[in-house]
Amino acid sequence: MPELTIISLGGNDLSGEIPAGLSNLTGLTVLDFTTSGVHGKIPPELGRLTQLRWLNLEMNNLTGTIPTSIKNMTMISILDISYSLLTGPVPRKAFGESLTELYIAGNKLSGDVSFLADLLRCKSLKYIVMGKNYFTGSIPNSISNLSSLQIFRAFENQIIGHVPNMPANRSSISFLDLRNNRLSGEIPIPITELKNLKGLELSDNELSGTIPVHIGKLENLFGLGLANNKLHGPIPDSIGNLSNLQKLELSNNRFTSTIPMGLWGIQNIVDLDLSRNALSGALSEDVENLKAITYMDLSSNLFLGNIPISLGALRTLTYLNLSKNSLQDQVPDAIGKLSSIKAFYLSDNTLSGTIPKSFADLSYLTSLNLSFNRLYGQIPGSGVFSNITLQSLEGNTALCGLPRLGFPQCPNDEFNHRHRFGLLKLVLPTSVVAAIAIGVCLFILIRARVIKRPKELPATSLEPHNCYKPISSFELARATKNFDNDNLLGAGSFGKVFRGILDDE
Repeated sequence: MPELTIISLGGNDLSGEIPAGLSNLTGLTVLDFTTSGVHGKIPPELGRLTQLRWLNLEMNNLTGTIPTSIKNMTMISILDISYSLLTGPVPRKAFGESLTELYIAGNKLSGDVSFLADLLRCKSLKYIVMGKNYFTGSIPNSISNLSSLQIFRAFENQIIGHVPNMPANRSSISFLDLRNNRLSGEIPIPITELKNLKGLELSDNELSGTIPVHIGKLENLFGLGLANNKLHGPIPDSIGNLSNLQKLELSNNRFTSTIPMGLWGIQNIVDLDLSRNALSGALSEDVENLKAITYMDLSSNLFLGNIPISLGALRTLTYLNLSKNSLQDQVPDAIGKLSSIKAFYLSDNTLSGTIPKSFADLSYLTSLNLSFNRLYGQIPGSGVFSNITLQSLEGNTALCGLPRLGFPQCPNDEFNHRHRFGLLKLVLPTSVVAAIAIGVCLFILIRARVIKRPKELPATSLEPHNCYKPISSFELARATKNFDNDNLLGAGSFGKVFRGILDDE
């Protein structure tokens, strides 16, 4: 059947091996057995299909090695033999110049990655996906000469050496995924010039040094993974320029700075993991700007101060871990507004106060840990607390109200105290008002009586005083010159009045 050009059997429930007789269909351009259930080896005879442009054997149970005859398929553009059980090395010079996409991930392939140097002749090669194998050796620097390369994923291997240096003027790469290998050295500074880079994943290696200061130049980046390395120093302020960033994973390193303020302004971020570092300072109230976030892990750092009240505004948040820090004061009631929260961890801080009752109303909350703080008072009895374990509350010796976990009943006098305090709050203001009213009335009455009292006449010389001495008639006669008419002042019905001068004795 020389006219047959396409065989597509993907997605079926086949059995048996790939027939070697297919090699007689020399006019085939497409051969597709994706997820079809075939097993056994890849027939070497398929190398006769020199017109083949697309060979897809993905997700089957193929075993054995990649046949060297594959190099005869010089016209092939897309080769996908990923996620099977293939073993052994990749044959040298196995791929023709027409190759644009190579998928060999998820097998048990091994050997040195030197075959990557053979791909330099594939000038149109865009995708290399070779993760989840057992490849060793170091990535050749010549890979940076693949100017059409957009995706390079070699995750979960045993590759050593350095992160390849990819100059911006020779690379159009958009995804670089080398996580879970044994890479060492520093992150190359020229990587910050890759303007098309959207995903940079270098987690789970042995990288050292610092994050390049100008990481913020990668304006199209939406995923940055540097977790589980030996990186140190500050998180660069320029990271706040990554406005398209959705995923930031920096956990389990040795970062020592505060969280840059610009980071709280990345509104598109969904996944934020800064756990297991030595980050310090207080958590900013600007955390409320992370409107799209669903996962936040800030545990095992040196954060201090209060839990931001604005955390309650993150209605999309499903996972929040603030454990193993030095956070203090009360747990804000606003946390009870996290309507989507499923897991919330606050253990190993110095938090005080009571457990907000609103926690019991969080309908999606199934995992809560408040252990080893200084919380006290009544433990709520419903919601997540219905099935909570001792491990989630231990270390708070003043909690009460959950006997099934060994916490005592809250004392009755606590209720009486609250009751008396409630009455006091009611009676005291009333008494104060009454006392003020009575005082005002008394003041008015006293004031009125003072106003109505007759005024006392001022003392005059006519009033008798015990301090005046008696005057004899002899002294009066001498003072008036024997009542001389020259001293007469006037006369009336009571007699005459004379002027006189007494002695000073």
